[in-house]
Amino acid sequence: MKIKSKDTYKLTTEEYVVEYEGTDYRYVDYLNEDGKIVDSELKTIDGYAVEVPHIFEAIQNFVDENPNF
Repeated sequence: MKIKSKDTYKLTTEEYVVEYEGTDYRYVDYLNEDGKIVDSELKTIDGYAVEVPHIFEAIQNFVDENPNF
């Protein structure tokens, strides 16, 4: 086994705390150097990944529709 290459990227994070159906979630967007979202994730307030697609999509859509809350 050998490492063939390594790339280093600088990312900025934008974190939101969103209440959805009575529960607080931490939604994180990862932006590249150009300000483009390259990844997003949803976590509990304690930092555990939330793997429920309909909750992720609902919160993602809400954040996208309210950029200047």
